[in-house]
Amino acid sequence: HYRQYHDYESLVALIPSLNTYRMRRVDVEHVLGQPTYCPAQDTCWYKTDRSIAAACGEGTVLSDNTCRFASSGEEIPPLQFALVLLVNYEPGNPGSSLAETSPRLIGFLLTPVGE
Repeated sequence: HYRQYHDYESLVALIPSLNTYRMRRVDVEHVLGQPTYCPAQDTCWYKTDRSIAAACGEGTVLSDNTCRFASSGEEIPPLQFALVLLVNYEPGNPGSSLAETSPRLIGFLLTPVGE
């Protein structure tokens, strides 16, 4: 379900199957599919359909998921950051078998990502 819809619930249900002691990148991609984005060779993101309110603009205050200007009371939506599963790998060993050259999973974190 996650591969097709990138929904938060199915991704969270898959997290317990990730194992940093024995999984390699090929194993992670077998479970989760291709990553949404890899900003570095050892880091990949798997997006979800969820985002969280991350910040309000200058001069506004967050209240009930809405940013309000203190002076006028005008409401604007807060800046939203997407929730992604951030996956980290260690480098593989050149000259080893194909399974061994696939980087080992060393960590993962469900976190908001934004700019």
